[in-house]
Amino acid sequence: MEEALEFISKLRYFNVDHILLFLHVNFLTDMICGFAELRKRKQRHIEIGSGIVEEAMDIPVQHKKLALDIKGNKTDIVICAYDDHFLVIATQIGSMGTILHARKEEGVLIHPTFSVSVLLGKRDEPMLVACARQIIEHISSTGSSRSLVLSLGLRDHSLPTLKGIVSAVTENCLW
Repeated sequence: MEEALEFISKLRYFNVDHILLFLHVNFLTDMICGFAELRKRKQRHIEIGSGIVEEAMDIPVQHKKLALDIKGNKTDIVICAYDDHFLVIATQIGSMGTILHARKEEGVLIHPTFSVSVLLGKRDEPMLVACARQIIEHISSTGSSRSLVLSLGLRDHSLPTLKGIVSAVTENCLW
């Protein structure tokens, strides 16, 4: 929790392009941490597989919260749909972890290409990039042109863990 708040305070010092990210991360930290104001809001709980999905009724940003067990690790996932992008946070460590940006490249080619870049965090983890690519491909296949901001704070970066993340996100998508 303290790490997440420290991370958010440091985001203020990035350039103007990161201010929007700062605001979204700040909002989501409030949601994840369950601050008193958010706890008072009505929520509907839906059982899905081995996890629980919560959909808040009064929060202006359409979102879903999931609590899953992936390879023995408690995993919290928040999926938010904004007008211009989707924000997905998956954490097993209670903090933001590596933040990636993925988007579909528009061009004249028949087959779309996708761009994935690491905004903050581990740049030497190709499996995290592959995870972001899988999710943006799924988003694109539904006809959406929105980009993806993905935060992965995972204990385990193995293929089964990342497949579990991708599966949970695509099964509970907002696109």
